[in-house]
Amino acid sequence: MVNYFFTYTRVCPASVIILTILLLAGCGREEKRSVPNLVTLAVTEISSNTATGGGHVYGDGNSKIVARGIVWSTGPQPSLELNSGFTDEEPGMGSFHSYMTDLEYRVQYFVRAYAVNAEGVSYGEEISFTTACEDITITHEAGTVAPESITVTYRTVKSSLSGEPKCWIVQNLGAVSPAQSATDDSEETAGWYWQFNRKQGYMHDSGMRLPESEWLGDIEQDRNWLSTEDPCAILLGFGWRLPTVAEWEKVHTEGKWNSYDHTFDSELKLHAAGLLRPGDGSLYGRGVYGAYWTSDQFNSSFGKYLYFYGGSSTMFHYAFSSFGKSTGMTLRCVNDRLF
Repeated sequence: MVNYFFTYTRVCPASVIILTILLLAGCGREEKRSVPNLVTLAVTEISSNTATGGGHVYGDGNSKIVARGIVWSTGPQPSLELNSGFTDEEPGMGSFHSYMTDLEYRVQYFVRAYAVNAEGVSYGEEISFTTACEDITITHEAGTVAPESITVTYRTVKSSLSGEPKCWIVQNLGAVSPAQSATDDSEETAGWYWQFNRKQGYMHDSGMRLPESEWLGDIEQDRNWLSTEDPCAILLGFGWRLPTVAEWEKVHTEGKWNSYDHTFDSELKLHAAGLLRPGDGSLYGRGVYGAYWTSDQFNSSFGKYLYFYGGSSTMFHYAFSSFGKSTGMTLRCVNDRLF
């Protein structure tokens, strides 16, 4: 007689349901992929032929970001296929900044940030801007204003740091080129120095001041800087002038300046060009201190000015040390017109 034994396992219907749910859940764990999510950052530091833009990638769409940057054109909706230019930045998440070059003067541009992953390319919202503040080339002749004969191309930038948008030169008056760092101590980037309300400029090669004569060791004049003596107006023309104390104060506040690192990292690129001592016109603090006149006086002996170094930046409205009106300080020029 043959005996048959059968072994079986009883399966609870509830267990079947649970097992089915788990299997289905497991099948759905694969993350859905999509194109990246990003926004376009504001365009800043707009000059006649350059500007700074950027973007912020806040979602990778569950796929590695392999490329990102900005794309721009003179028509709406610039893309990687149709553009006037684009940048290719280090791929990844987060914010990035890009530099647009070779732009045309007084032209409206449209810019978008882009990011690429395995699913495709996506763009941030479109931002438009117009280039302005044409760079100007001036041939200076040595005389009662310029201390040497030289041709200088002044780079400019449109900035709203002083309130309303204005054009500023981004190198000192008389400087061959903008400074390369906050502590740049070269003669070429320092430019020339002026005593308050005096149109005569001075250059200093660290060994000699030119012109050697005509230095006033003491100045007592109860007036602001006259427009007829303004070196910015005389040398650059076209509405250029010295900044007022109100404008420098606004720039200083809006820029949150507290050192020469802040002044140099700003749109205006101010650096520590030093000054000429009031007593004898000798060079002092080039690469260490920055001293820039405003067009306003404090009293008959002292003018108001912006002063900074590595650990501080401030506007002086009072008699500070011996830096009176006979001190030689550097100048920046501003224009209310955007050309």
